[in-house]
Amino acid sequence: MNGGGSHDPGLQTERTLLAWSRTVLVVAVDAALVIRTGLFRDRPVLTLLGSLIAVTAVVLHLHASARRRAMDAGPAPRSPSARSLRTVTAAVVVCAVATAWCVHPG
Repeated sequence: MNGGGSHDPGLQTERTLLAWSRTVLVVAVDAALVIRTGLFRDRPVLTLLGSLIAVTAVVLHLHASARRRAMDAGPAPRSPSARSLRTVTAAVVVCAVATAWCVHPG
């Protein structure tokens, strides 16, 4: 084996873009489930929360699309700021809390 190994910088970029796609998909499906639960259980607050999660999914999709365009345009774009990473993390945590609220009986 070659000690240095071959390194394709494009693979890391592709994995990052796939991770963004999976995150957006999970948030969108979560939004649909929260909205559905809010409508069937007649909980308007839960329906509103699901709608906000859906808006979050759209914003994440737009951000992921912008990252993809930037990566396709040329050299690797700058890394996302700590603030944007915290924002995405907070959005995913809110989705998790909303989902937990959906499965809570009562």
